[in-house]
Amino acid sequence: MSVHKSAANQDPSLYCAYFGGPRDGWKSGDLPAFMSGQKLTGMVMKAPLSQPHEFSLYAVYECTSETQVDGFWVFEFQRMEGPNGETLVAVESTPLQIKSAARSGGA
Repeated sequence: MSVHKSAANQDPSLYCAYFGGPRDGWKSGDLPAFMSGQKLTGMVMKAPLSQPHEFSLYAVYECTSETQVDGFWVFEFQRMEGPNGETLVAVESTPLQIKSAARSGGA
């Protein structure tokens, strides 16, 4: 994994707003400085939800705006991922069926 110098929230062309999911309402400009002035549409951002990040779940966001809206690129929540990129899915539990005889105390 390569490491790039961060814009450290100092470059207005990199300001982003996140909608939905666990980071709803989060605003940041902490993207790599080399992206300054570039179009971010379609960019995917994975935000770790805990530290150390190697063992964290990640909230995955995608930039859906064509330009900055009110000074921010719009990133929308897409899904959750595990630490190794596993896609997490919600599982619906099946309600436990109890026979009526058992509820009434009969045999």
